[in-house]
Amino acid sequence: MGTLLGTLLLLAAVRSVAALSCLPCDRSQCLPPPSCPADVVKDVCGCCAACAKVEGERCGGPWGITGTCSSGLTCNKDPNDFNADGVCVVDGAQQCPSGSSWSYCGSACPATCDEQPMFCTLQCVARCVCDDRTHVWHNNVCIPPGSCPRQFCEYNGRRYKVGESWGVRETAGKNCLCDGRGERCLFVDCSPGSEHYLTTAGTWDCRPVRGGTCPRGYTKLMHTSGKSPCYRFARKPATYGEAAASCRADGGRLVTIRTPLAQFRVTILAFLKIHAGSWIGLSDRGRAGTLVWSDGVKYNGRRYSHWGPRYWNTPGYNCVYLVQPLYRWQRGRCGLRRAYICEYNPYN
Repeated sequence: MGTLLGTLLLLAAVRSVAALSCLPCDRSQCLPPPSCPADVVKDVCGCCAACAKVEGERCGGPWGITGTCSSGLTCNKDPNDFNADGVCVVDGAQQCPSGSSWSYCGSACPATCDEQPMFCTLQCVARCVCDDRTHVWHNNVCIPPGSCPRQFCEYNGRRYKVGESWGVRETAGKNCLCDGRGERCLFVDCSPGSEHYLTTAGTWDCRPVRGGTCPRGYTKLMHTSGKSPCYRFARKPATYGEAAASCRADGGRLVTIRTPLAQFRVTILAFLKIHAGSWIGLSDRGRAGTLVWSDGVKYNGRRYSHWGPRYWNTPGYNCVYLVQPLYRWQRGRCGLRRAYICEYNPYN
C-alpha cells in the first residue's frame, strides 16, 4: 500500500509524465474510503475505492489524479492542458427546473404523479429534487399532488384509462370518455326508425330498425290486431322529466293511451312486467290545466279516458301515472320517483 501511495504522490508532484504506471492491484491493501457525500468511484489506478468529488471541489489533473466528479457533474478544466486541474460543476444537461435544486443524495424513486413502485432502493442518487418536499414530479416540473392529472377514471366499480371510452350498458345510448379531469358522458340520439346497439368497441351507436321489429329492451303484445307499438317497462324509479328523457334517448317517448286497445295492451304488459304504478306520457307541465300527450296531441277526454276514482285536478299535480289494480290514471307531483313506460313505434 505504501508503494502505491508513493507512486501516486510522485505523480502528483511530477505533472508531466509520459504514461501512467501502476503496481498490480492488491485490494487487500486498500483501505475503506471514508463516508462519501456522493458517489464512490475507483482510484486513478482502478484498484481501490475512492470518494467522487462534489460540486466546487477540485478534479482532473493528469490521468484524473486530482479526482473524479460525482454523477451529474462535469470537471470544468482546460481541455488543451492535460495536466490542468479543474472544478466540479453541474453538468449543463442536469440544470434543474424552477422549483427544484441539485442534490447529491436524491431518492432513487422520486415521487411522481404516476403510481410509485412497490420497492425502492435506499442509495443516494445525484439528481434534481423538489424544493418543496411535499411536491411531486410531472413532465419534469415539481407540482402539488393535487394538481396531478388523473391517470384513470372509476365508473360503476370499473377502472378506465385516460383516453378510454365506453358505453354504459345499463343506459342505452350513454357513452363516456375518461380524460384528465374525470369522466364525461354524452347521449347518442337515434332518429325514429333507428335503435341503439353496442359496437364491437363497446360504445353505443345507432342502426336502422327493421319494420315491425322492436329495439333492444322493448317488447310488444303479440296476437293483437293492428300494428302494435313496442313498449319498455322501466322498474328503476325516476322523476317524470328523467323518465321522458330516458324514453327519448331510445328514439321513443312516454307511452300514449288514447284508445281502449292501447289501454288493454299497456295493462296486460304492465301486469306481466312491472307490477307498480308507472308514469305515462300525459301531463300539463307546459300549460297548467291543458293536458297534452308526449307526442304533442292534446288530451280529449270525450274520445277516451281511464281515470281512477280519485282524479285530482290540484295545482302541482301535473303528471299522470297508472295506479293498481286496474291501472287507472291518476295525477301526481312530477318530481316524485316512479317506474315508467316507454313507447316506440317501429313502423314509422
